[in-house]
Amino acid sequence: MTARVNHVGIAVPDLKKATKFFADVFGVTTVEVESDQVKNLYLKFENFTIQIMEDPGRLSGAPFGRLDHIAIDVDDLDETVKRLEGHDVQMAWDMPVRVEQYRSNFTTENGGVGVVFQISDEHGGDRPSQVFSPEMMDALARK
Repeated sequence: MTARVNHVGIAVPDLKKATKFFADVFGVTTVEVESDQVKNLYLKFENFTIQIMEDPGRLSGAPFGRLDHIAIDVDDLDETVKRLEGHDVQMAWDMPVRVEQYRSNFTTENGGVGVVFQISDEHGGDRPSQVFSPEMMDALARK
Protein backbone atom coordinates (compact mmCIF):
# COMPACT_ATOMS: atom_id res chain seq x y z
CA MET A 1 0.00 0.00 0.00
CA THR A 2 1.22 3.47 -0.76
CA ALA A 3 0.51 6.29 1.65
CA ARG A 4 -3.01 7.65 1.31
CA VAL A 5 -5.01 10.37 3.00
CA ASN A 6 -7.51 8.76 5.36
CA HIS A 7 -9.24 11.95 6.56
CA VAL A 8 -8.82 15.60 7.47
CA GLY A 9 -9.61 16.51 11.08
CA ILE A 10 -11.30 19.79 12.01
CA ALA A 11 -11.68 20.90 15.63
CA VAL A 12 -15.01 22.63 16.25
CA PRO A 13 -16.59 24.28 19.30
CA ASP A 14 -20.02 22.64 18.78
CA LEU A 15 -20.36 19.21 17.16
CA LYS A 16 -24.12 19.47 16.55
CA LYS A 17 -23.79 22.88 14.89
CA ALA A 18 -20.91 21.68 12.69
CA THR A 19 -22.83 18.55 11.67
CA LYS A 20 -25.83 20.68 10.71
CA PHE A 21 -23.55 23.01 8.72
CA PHE A 22 -22.16 20.14 6.61
CA ALA A 23 -25.64 18.68 6.11
CA ASP A 24 -27.21 22.03 5.13
CA VAL A 25 -24.39 23.27 2.91
CA PHE A 26 -23.05 20.08 1.32
CA GLY A 27 -25.86 17.58 1.85
CA VAL A 28 -23.59 15.28 3.84
CA THR A 29 -25.72 13.15 6.11
CA THR A 30 -23.73 9.94 6.50
CA VAL A 31 -22.03 10.13 9.85
CA GLU A 32 -20.09 7.48 11.74
CA VAL A 33 -19.28 7.78 15.43
CA GLU A 34 -15.67 6.75 15.89
CA SER A 35 -15.33 6.37 19.64
CA ASP A 36 -17.03 6.84 22.96
CA GLN A 37 -13.72 8.24 24.23
CA VAL A 38 -13.57 11.23 21.88
CA LYS A 39 -16.54 13.38 20.92
CA ASN A 40 -16.21 13.29 17.14
CA LEU A 41 -17.95 12.27 13.95
CA TYR A 42 -16.83 11.26 10.48
CA LEU A 43 -18.55 12.86 7.50
CA LYS A 44 -18.28 10.68 4.41
CA PHE A 45 -18.18 12.52 1.12
CA GLU A 46 -18.10 10.49 -2.10
CA ASN A 47 -14.32 10.69 -2.35
CA PHE A 48 -13.15 12.06 0.99
CA THR A 49 -13.74 11.92 4.74
CA ILE A 50 -13.74 14.80 7.19
CA GLN A 51 -13.52 14.18 10.91
CA ILE A 52 -15.10 16.87 13.06
CA MET A 53 -14.28 16.83 16.75
CA GLU A 54 -15.60 18.88 19.63
CA ASP A 55 -12.48 19.53 21.62
CA PRO A 56 -12.05 23.04 23.04
CA GLY A 57 -8.39 22.39 23.90
CA ARG A 58 -7.55 21.86 20.24
CA LEU A 59 -9.33 25.00 18.98
CA SER A 60 -6.38 27.25 19.91
CA GLY A 61 -8.83 30.11 20.42
CA ALA A 62 -10.48 29.79 16.99
CA PRO A 63 -14.15 30.79 17.43
CA PHE A 64 -15.63 28.70 14.58
CA GLY A 65 -13.19 25.81 14.18
CA ARG A 66 -9.76 25.12 12.76
CA LEU A 67 -7.92 22.56 10.68
CA ASP A 68 -6.47 20.20 13.27
CA HIS A 69 -4.68 17.42 11.37
CA ILE A 70 -4.36 15.41 8.18
CA ALA A 71 -4.51 11.64 8.74
CA ILE A 72 -2.36 9.47 6.48
CA ASP A 73 -2.32 5.67 6.36
CA VAL A 74 1.08 4.08 5.70
CA ASP A 75 2.42 0.53 5.42
CA ASP A 76 4.88 0.89 8.29
CA LEU A 77 4.51 3.57 10.94
CA ASP A 78 7.96 2.90 12.43
CA GLU A 79 9.75 3.50 9.11
CA THR A 80 7.67 6.60 8.39
CA VAL A 81 8.46 8.03 11.85
CA LYS A 82 12.20 7.53 11.18
CA ARG A 83 11.86 9.46 7.91
CA LEU A 84 9.88 12.23 9.64
CA GLU A 85 12.49 12.51 12.40
CA GLY A 86 15.14 12.76 9.66
CA HIS A 87 13.38 15.98 8.68
CA ASP A 88 13.44 17.28 12.28
CA VAL A 89 9.75 16.54 12.80
CA GLN A 90 8.82 15.91 16.42
CA MET A 91 6.36 13.16 17.30
CA ALA A 92 3.70 13.61 19.97
CA TRP A 93 4.48 10.38 21.82
CA ASP A 94 7.54 8.14 22.13
CA MET A 95 5.37 5.08 21.44
CA PRO A 96 2.37 5.05 19.08
CA VAL A 97 -1.12 4.58 20.45
CA ARG A 98 -3.31 1.61 19.59
CA VAL A 99 -6.99 1.75 18.70
CA GLU A 100 -8.28 -1.65 17.59
CA GLN A 101 -5.84 -3.00 14.96
CA TYR A 102 -4.41 0.43 14.16
CA ARG A 103 -1.35 2.18 15.56
CA SER A 104 -1.13 5.95 15.28
CA ASN A 105 1.12 8.78 16.25
CA PHE A 106 0.78 12.49 15.67
CA THR A 107 3.44 14.92 14.61
CA THR A 108 3.64 18.22 16.41
CA GLU A 109 3.69 21.50 14.53
CA ASN A 110 7.48 21.61 15.07
CA GLY A 111 9.39 20.67 11.95
CA GLY A 112 8.24 19.42 8.58
CA VAL A 113 5.78 21.82 6.97
CA GLY A 114 4.11 23.07 10.16
CA VAL A 115 1.04 20.85 9.79
CA VAL A 116 0.01 18.17 12.29
CA PHE A 117 -0.17 14.73 10.67
CA GLN A 118 -1.75 11.65 12.17
CA ILE A 119 0.22 8.72 10.77
CA SER A 120 -1.30 5.23 11.09
CA ASP A 121 -0.65 1.64 10.11
CA GLU A 122 -2.45 -1.66 10.70
CA HIS A 123 0.16 -3.24 13.01
CA GLY A 124 -1.66 -2.64 16.29
CA GLY A 125 -1.76 -6.34 17.06
CA ASP A 126 1.85 -7.23 16.35
CA ARG A 127 4.06 -4.21 17.14
CA PRO A 128 4.71 -2.16 20.29
CA SER A 129 2.11 0.47 21.12
CA GLN A 130 0.29 1.97 24.07
CA VAL A 131 -3.43 2.05 24.78
CA PHE A 132 -5.12 5.29 23.74
CA SER A 133 -6.76 7.54 26.33
CA PRO A 134 -8.55 10.85 25.71
CA GLU A 135 -6.13 12.65 28.03
CA MET A 136 -3.40 12.00 25.50
CA MET A 137 -5.11 14.37 23.06
CA ASP A 138 -5.14 17.12 25.70
CA ALA A 139 -1.39 16.72 26.01
CA LEU A 140 -1.03 16.84 22.23
CA ALA A 141 -2.96 20.12 22.09
CA ARG A 142 -0.43 21.67 24.47
CA LYS A 143 2.65 20.68 22.42
